[in-house]
Amino acid sequence: MEYPKTRKAINYDLNWKGLKEKYGTSDAIDVYTDLIDYLQSCGFEKTGESSFTSKTEMSQPKVVKIISNIHKKVPNSSGFVKNLHLAYVKEQVYDFKNALNTNQTSKILKDDKTLSEFGLNINPETSAKRSISFDIPEEVFKSKNPDLDYNEAYSKIKTFLEKKGYKRIQNSVYISEKEKTNTETISDMLSLSETFPEYGKAMSKILVGTLEKIDDYTDTANFGNVKVKKKAIDSSKDNTSNHKPLTLAEAKHIREEKELQEWKEKNHKTINNDNQKDKSDDIEL
Repeated sequence: MEYPKTRKAINYDLNWKGLKEKYGTSDAIDVYTDLIDYLQSCGFEKTGESSFTSKTEMSQPKVVKIISNIHKKVPNSSGFVKNLHLAYVKEQVYDFKNALNTNQTSKILKDDKTLSEFGLNINPETSAKRSISFDIPEEVFKSKNPDLDYNEAYSKIKTFLEKKGYKRIQNSVYISEKEKTNTETISDMLSLSETFPEYGKAMSKILVGTLEKIDDYTDTANFGNVKVKKKAIDSSKDNTSNHKPLTLAEAKHIREEKELQEWKEKNHKTINNDNQKDKSDDIEL
């Protein structure tokens, strides 16, 4: 049985220092740009600094194939993916940006009508693990907050969300360590806005989703060569971060074995022809 189709989120970090040392700053930036272009061409939209969410529902095998092809489509990234997680989004992904950038934050949590106005038509008591991803364009931040430090903003948001029970898995991507109701999640987002109103104004997006599970596909993104196991999702179990398709050593071994097999297949006809020629020569002699 296959995983059901749901929206998927890909979150990643690249080894910036390693990329710069090997390719130089300009070409290292191109690696980021090429990866963004590739994921967008596959039906994903940028939802955070290093986070992408599929525009439509996708099957697990299709998304894993997209991840497996990263090392081919963006070859300079191979070996420089520090981590890449695939999140299975159970429900709608909600953009809190418009709701946070208003003076109605205290009203939003208490008024279903106000929630609806901002597109947050959600059951307040639904409980599940949550994902949070946001994007703060540096140029926008500096234009709106010339006296504030850009990097410090990320650090303060991290401290705030950790106190609220979220764990950072990428620079601007967090997941709740325990299940939270929608009411609790909305309250966390509004509290974030009220605590750091200057940061909220600079955010291009702040998305909150409901997670089914999240898998680590770092090695797959670096080297590909992974077989997709089709199985049903058990939403009653905590499946967060419990699956690593390949270790680095396994990925390298599989790649070497595949290359050897491809070489054999490519040269099989030539070898057979040579053998036939040798037999023919023996007969003639």
